[in-house]
Amino acid sequence: MKKLTLFYAYDVLCGWCFGFGPAMQGFLLEFGAELDLHVVNGGMVTGERVGPIGEVAGYISEAYKDVEERTGIVFGEAFLNGTMKKGTAVFDSIPLAKAHLAMTAQDKLRSYEFSRALHNAIYVLGIEPRDMDALKKVAEELGLDGERFLADFDSETVLAEMNQGFALCQQLEVRGFPTLVLANEEGNYVKFASGALPLEHLREMYGRAKAALEG
Repeated sequence: MKKLTLFYAYDVLCGWCFGFGPAMQGFLLEFGAELDLHVVNGGMVTGERVGPIGEVAGYISEAYKDVEERTGIVFGEAFLNGTMKKGTAVFDSIPLAKAHLAMTAQDKLRSYEFSRALHNAIYVLGIEPRDMDALKKVAEELGLDGERFLADFDSETVLAEMNQGFALCQQLEVRGFPTLVLANEEGNYVKFASGALPLEHLREMYGRAKAALEG
């Protein structure tokens, strides 16, 4: 039987996507073998939204508690007492989307793993989104070629892939992150999960989406 395609629309700077990690990992362990996974960068913080984290620190200082309570994820001290308190790190989705794609260029099968590693870099290790030296180190610690990572990061190929991902999110009518979309080869798709849902809900919603596309 032909595999269905699972689009995972996310953003590295999305705290709820960070919190969704354990449930998504569990979902992939159960159903990943029957799906063709595509991790899509959404571009949540671009254009006029880009700015120092200090401008939204008040909101994040409360929102992260909700993420922890609902998902069980833990934000790191380096982020909470480093990045947040300092307040000067520019939150910008572009370099992180490009970093993800530059990593994926070296190993497409690890695309989801790389998205989790970048979440960890920002929200646990307190790395700033535009810190290329730190992002290169993250790539190297994942066993990737650091110099190739930097070259791919600045390539036209990665830029084009990033923009294609942003456009795909619009095409799939993604309104927020994280979002899961199931599609078949005929181009039909079902947006079946939005938000940091628990694994038991994902199972149920995936089953309904799969039945709708295969029925």
